[in-house]
Amino acid sequence: MPEHDFEQIALTKLHQQYPILNDMNGSVIFRTEAEASEPNFIAWSFNENAEAHLRELGLKDKITQIVEQLINYRLRKTVMPVCEGVIEFMQGQFMIEWRSQ
Repeated sequence: MPEHDFEQIALTKLHQQYPILNDMNGSVIFRTEAEASEPNFIAWSFNENAEAHLRELGLKDKITQIVEQLINYRLRKTVMPVCEGVIEFMQGQFMIEWRSQ
């Protein structure tokens, strides 16, 4: 399965499980050390109310788990880049962009 398909499926499942994401705008920026399987930095860029709501619903933890899954998938498949990226949430639309260091 191409990495793009795996990423789209993971993010689509997240949106299906948590329809509240369809009403939110923001981004999750993440970074990890080379060969690390979990992010060592995550920044949440949502308005204050949306971020609090994400926390209350446990979605920050769920999104962090998704980020870890995406990093691990890329590490296993040796797909680059793997250490830095951003997930954009735009009222029902989402996009992941991987950045080179």
